[in-house]
Amino acid sequence: MHIHFLIRQKLLVIFGLLTIMICVGFGAVSSIIIKKAVTEKVSFHLEDRAAVTAQLVEARFNVMLQFLSNLAARPLLCDETISAAQKMAFLEKEFNIQKMHGEWLLDLFIADSNGISYTFDGSPIPVADREYYQAAINGSMFISDPYVTRSDNVGTFVVTLSTPIYTGQRITGILVMDIKAEELSGMIKDVVIGETGYCYVINEKGTIIAHPDFNLVKQEQNVIKDANSASSNASFTEFAQYALKTETQDVGYYQSQVAQKIVAFIASFAKMRTGWTVIICAPVHEFMGAVRTLNILLLCAAAVILL
Repeated sequence: MHIHFLIRQKLLVIFGLLTIMICVGFGAVSSIIIKKAVTEKVSFHLEDRAAVTAQLVEARFNVMLQFLSNLAARPLLCDETISAAQKMAFLEKEFNIQKMHGEWLLDLFIADSNGISYTFDGSPIPVADREYYQAAINGSMFISDPYVTRSDNVGTFVVTLSTPIYTGQRITGILVMDIKAEELSGMIKDVVIGETGYCYVINEKGTIIAHPDFNLVKQEQNVIKDANSASSNASFTEFAQYALKTETQDVGYYQSQVAQKIVAFIASFAKMRTGWTVIICAPVHEFMGAVRTLNILLLCAAAVILL
């Protein structure tokens, strides 16, 4: 009788161990399969959101450039016999009309073929050295990165758009529009992935030019130049360098320290014709709830069987 009891105990132990091994093995395989499926789905979703966001930002700026181009084609602005003061009086009216539809507009002005721009009160300002002038006077539409304007003393961050003014086939000046740099960040601030995922934009040099935290834009934080600093994130820097070098859209991973914990991020990027790169990122663990739930259920099942 005692021998039968010992055998039964041994069989229960063996059965229990086999059950645990099967549950653990099944759980591990299931977790890997589900994690892969979830990761693929999230990757596709991030790629899609990055592409759509890039298209929306481009579309918004295309509307602004189209407005500027249509305005530059007005006969009054193309007529070289009309004074700069008259042209600026016309632009001031247009500025006030547009300002009623959006606080993002900061300035609207012309510059002549000699590189002299004019304010609404007619004051001349030399701008021949400005990048927006050089681009437009040579026949190209232009969109700048956010920068601190020299037209005020309060350090206002602006994005400048410019387009040529044609008289016949000749470029006789340019039309320029300044908008608040916060407008670019505003275009992407509502892009949320998971619980805490977000979107930001970097330029060709790796400088953050749009971010939900606009202070990062003001600080002109550069993820490439800051790579050797003590506070830099080598993993993110490597991802950003890859994103800048890659011409096509892709998904990658990097790690970052969040609340004193190393958090793995999944991120996607998409290119824009301006040379900007839209990046959308989110912590991987926020999408792994199904995997964690499965593991808990399997552990519970194993405990029930053993009991």
